[in-house]
Amino acid sequence: MWLHHVSFVNCNSTHYLSHSLAFIRVWNQQTKRMIHQLAGHSQKITCARLFPGGKSVITGSADRSMRLWDISRHIYTQTIILRHSSTTNCSDVSSETQSVVSGHLDGGIRCWDVRSGDRVLDMPSLHEGGVTSVQWKPGNGHEILTNGRDSTLKIVDARTKAVIKAFNDSAFRTLTNHASSSFSPDGAYISAGSG
Repeated sequence: MWLHHVSFVNCNSTHYLSHSLAFIRVWNQQTKRMIHQLAGHSQKITCARLFPGGKSVITGSADRSMRLWDISRHIYTQTIILRHSSTTNCSDVSSETQSVVSGHLDGGIRCWDVRSGDRVLDMPSLHEGGVTSVQWKPGNGHEILTNGRDSTLKIVDARTKAVIKAFNDSAFRTLTNHASSSFSPDGAYISAGSG
């Protein structure tokens, strides 16, 4: 079994996630105990993210679905399933709007209203060869940073579906499906790993 990803909500959170194969484990940092094991995907889980406040988890899988889990009680419940046409490679949750953005192997990003389960944005073929990471801009509920297998970083506006800025350099190469990018906490800078 391989650990593919670990996610922390923020520095004050008491939970963290680890995922491997078709289930997610939720751990309490204070007690060092596993408090949930979430199972329901039929194929490998490719990404997971805790919501701000640590009461919900969104998971994406090679089964081409995303699942929202309520972990606020001792027994977890799966609250919604989001279906799409490509494997979810990465996801992020907006702390401002509670919307989810997902990046996919088909090069597109999608945004979801998790209250209704509706897809509110679909930008297919934003990148060539897949999206490796997505992140909402801190303090801004409409700008999204993406990293693609085409070795390009893009900031897109979810309201207008427009690319605001694109960044690339001949020395920068995105070589894996899990190469990360992120905004600085104040949103003034971006960084990316090319591994």
